[in-house]
Order: sequence, then structure tokens, then C-alpha cells
Amino acid sequence: RVLYEDPRPPAAHNAALPAEINRVIGKALAKTPEKRYTSGASMAADLRKAFAALPPETLSRLKRRGKI
Repeated sequence: RVLYEDPRPPAAHNAALPAEINRVIGKALAKTPEKRYTSGASMAADLRKAFAALPPETLSRLKRRGKI
């Protein structure tokens, strides 16, 4: 199953996950290399953009919980 099926979207595990972060994680977990990030730096850049777009209260809640 791991070899042939795409993983469930991260939002399926946590519905409160912001869409952009869900997209970044989904791209990182893509089955085919062509769909994944080409480097850790490009993934980190997308994560920075995703976190910067979060509302301040969401960002502070994540920080309090130690999620970022």
C-alpha cells in the first residue's frame, strides 16, 4: 500500500491545518520525485511563506503548543 497509494492529505488528520501548510506537506510526501521538492531549501522557503500568511492568533497558538 505504501508503494502504490498516495498518503492521506495531512488535513485528513487535522482539519484545522491551514490549506497552504497542507499543500507544502502534501508536496513533500508526493509519490513521484517530479512532484516533490527538489531541495530542502525550497521546501523551507514555502513553509516560511505559509507561516507568514497565517493570522497572528493562529501563529501564536502554534508557538504556544510548540508546533513551530
